[in-house]
Amino acid sequence: MMGILTYIVIISAVCAFILNLANKWGAVEYLQIHGSDLIAKMANCWFCLSWWTNLVVCIIFAIALMDTSFLLYPFITTIFTKKLL
Repeated sequence: MMGILTYIVIISAVCAFILNLANKWGAVEYLQIHGSDLIAKMANCWFCLSWWTNLVVCIIFAIALMDTSFLLYPFITTIFTKKLL
């Protein structure tokens, strides 16, 4: 159980760092301005950005560690990532 909580904290922190960095570099603003309507609306929503970032990071973790249980983590880590932002 402690391993799961550790992974949740690590994934949430990594995704919050990625989103803060993307915001600082102007990538989020670029998507809001130059993206299609759907992409622009999702770039305005920190929950949506947190979900997609967590999904990508969890897929990378699942492939790297060969553990499919990581595909369930975005449902939990999205809330923590949004709170960290």
